[in-house]
Amino acid sequence: GGKDLDSDLARWATARFLADRPGREITPYSADRLLQACRDAKETLSAEPEATIGVETFSNDDALEETIDRAHFERLVAPRLERMIDVVEETLRKAGRTPAELDRVLLVGGTTYVPAVVRRLTDALGRAPEAAVDRDCAVALGAAIAASDDVTEREASLDERTVPDRPRPIVIRDVAT
Repeated sequence: GGKDLDSDLARWATARFLADRPGREITPYSADRLLQACRDAKETLSAEPEATIGVETFSNDDALEETIDRAHFERLVAPRLERMIDVVEETLRKAGRTPAELDRVLLVGGTTYVPAVVRRLTDALGRAPEAAVDRDCAVALGAAIAASDDVTEREASLDERTVPDRPRPIVIRDVAT
């Protein structure tokens, strides 16, 4: 997921920083700030060809500032993208399906804004995935629906639940079978 890509970027930036400053220690607080800066850079690289990772007073009052271009970032995270494709292919195999048998491929989750993710999925599945749903809310909405299903199983008397979603709520009704 996105945190894995952020971590890959943080390891790269830290290694570059420490190459010129051997023996320096990175505090947990500095590492957290670096992860946030890497997340911001990843998001920037989804729309721009280059991003700067910057953390003031990263270690012993030294600032960390590294610039990375999209092509370098994509090479850095390529093993993760290949793992993603392996999971997709394994899932299709277990389901006894081929990419051609899929009606649609929908992108969900923030990581799907990364152009390399879309490209790799397009290459692997032979078609461009769709972004027809709100990528940022789809995972949370699915989790809410799954959680409400769990509640329903435990509380049989509950026959209607509302999952808030802006601008209008989604109402889930249980149908007696």
